Amino acid sequence: MSKKSLPAHDIGSGNIFADLGLPNAEERQLKAALVVQLSRLIQERKLSQTAAAKLLGVKQPDLSNILSGHYRGYSVARLMRMLTAFNQDVEITTRPHRKTGAAGRIIFSPHAGLPEEPLQGIHASTTGVMLASEASVGLARRTG
Repeated sequence: MSKKSLPAHDIGSGNIFADLGLPNAEERQLKAALVVQLSRLIQERKLSQTAAAKLLGVKQPDLSNILSGHYRGYSVARLMRMLTAFNQDVEITTRPHRKTGAAGRIIFSPHAGLPEEPLQGIHASTTGVMLASEASVGLARRTG
């Protein structure tokens, strides 16, 4: 038996949307990560799309579109609010980037029994402000 060799290929950047040359690749990556988390929560609770849509305040066909990857009309903020409907805290933490002069990045890190490695994607500058979105409290701002 001979070993099969892989065809020539490039190592991806970690963002399939950027690798494909799509516009707004970083935002698409973040939205995809949020939708994956939303889908996991729906499955974890064993909810039908109809029940999940009611909980989220959207129509079932709209939720079906979101879960099928058609979430273009939904902002990152709206997708994060959907996660809070599942009693999830969505926390955005900023800190100085490790490499001076390099663009910062946004890292999505799911918790509670989900994969350990974060889904990475958006490049942004850092400001030192923390925002936490909680289901019952709304947005709270803390500096420092």
